[in-house]
Amino acid sequence: MAVGRIPSTLPAPEASVRAGWFSGSSARTRRVLLEAVSLACLLAAAGWIFSIPLHGATNYDEGNYLAALSDLRHGFVLGKDVYPDQPPGWYALLQVLALAVGNSQTAIRVALIAIALLGVLAVWACARRLGPWPAFLAAGLLVVAPPYPLQASQIEGDTSAAVLALGALACVLWGYRNRGSRALALAAGVLLACAVSIKLSALVVALPIALLAFRRPRLVLWSLGGFVAILAAEVFAYRNELGPIAHGVIGYHVNALASQHWSTRDNVRMLTHYLDWHTPFAWLFAAGIVAMVWLVVRRAREVRILATLWLLVPCAIAFALVLKPLFTHHLVALSVALALPAGASIGVAAARAPRAVGTVCAVAAMVFVATGAYQQRRWADRVPGQPAWIYHAAAWLRAASRPNELVATDMPIVAYDAHRRVVPDLVDSTFTRLYVGELTPKKVFEEIDSHHVNVALIGRVFFADPKIRHAFDTGFRHRLYLKNAVAYWGRK
Repeated sequence: MAVGRIPSTLPAPEASVRAGWFSGSSARTRRVLLEAVSLACLLAAAGWIFSIPLHGATNYDEGNYLAALSDLRHGFVLGKDVYPDQPPGWYALLQVLALAVGNSQTAIRVALIAIALLGVLAVWACARRLGPWPAFLAAGLLVVAPPYPLQASQIEGDTSAAVLALGALACVLWGYRNRGSRALALAAGVLLACAVSIKLSALVVALPIALLAFRRPRLVLWSLGGFVAILAAEVFAYRNELGPIAHGVIGYHVNALASQHWSTRDNVRMLTHYLDWHTPFAWLFAAGIVAMVWLVVRRAREVRILATLWLLVPCAIAFALVLKPLFTHHLVALSVALALPAGASIGVAAARAPRAVGTVCAVAAMVFVATGAYQQRRWADRVPGQPAWIYHAAAWLRAASRPNELVATDMPIVAYDAHRRVVPDLVDSTFTRLYVGELTPKKVFEEIDSHHVNVALIGRVFFADPKIRHAFDTGFRHRLYLKNAVAYWGRK
């Protein structure tokens, strides 16, 4: 019997399955898929940009923290031995990352890039309370907000603290709505405590969180419980070193505030030049302000939450104004504080505007974000590599000292590259410690003698101070001039 043709009125089996799948998909499912794909693409672009400077030159702070990590991994104690210029949570995070991915500079940087990507996701989660457009644009603004992209791969505590603080804010935004969630309220307290234990700049989210949690005393108790529990555990863990840690984290910086070596005018100058009108981010931030004003005039229901998020801006500015000295990495808190409310406001305004106008505004904002991402990629390409003299100095230090021998240096990255440990109290030999009177020839050589140091390499703070340099000249038998460094060996 001949097999007839399949009637033209019936679809092929595969086509029938596909048509059924699409026809059965709700509009909500398609929106969720589109939003998930958009977020994944944004995170992929951010990860690409953040990882470009992965093998760039190491700044002083990175060398300081890597040297401290090496000392801690070899049995020295934070506060008692290793000088702590940041809260203990930062050093604990470094040790956890070293256990998870390895203690090489590249491995630690990769792990911190992953944390920076979680920050983009946290901003998205914060603004998602207001809708998909605010979430996507807020996350996009953070990707192009300087100095967040270039700091993502840096071994500094600012980005990690900001990410955990954003996580706490997201938990409050979602956990304190309607009937509330005790789990999210507890998580908010835990994340905020962890953020503060890494860097005190995380406190910029305290005021917005307090206002969002206002009039919800039962949930506030859960958040306070989580916050107190983490801090209590930290205090108990470092109970024998609380004095030195408090001095390094608070007293040392308070002394810097009173120093005449830095002026508040320098901070004001840095802040006034923060918004560069040659960058798309500056124009997007200005558009966010205009959008917020328009929403206030229209009395949009999202204004209350947006106004609370905008409080991040004055809090971050106040933190930057009082900090001495103010460096670029300290502005990570400001980039987060500006990106979140500005992006969310643009997104809400685009959703509230007439369809045609809103679409044009949203597309224009996305074009600006894409342009900013391209600009950030160009800037990341210009990050210089590690200077060759660092490797040469590390090679000399490795040849002149034994593997388990402690060395004295004001360039800790050289010791780290040479696989040598630094005298623990001298891992943080900064100009700030010098200017506040904590680094004197007597103090430096007390540490050198107590650890029986026989090899030293100076070229920064110790070399710049004539008294300390003279003490090295007279305290060692041999001296060799290298490029950008002076080597000493043979303690008298």
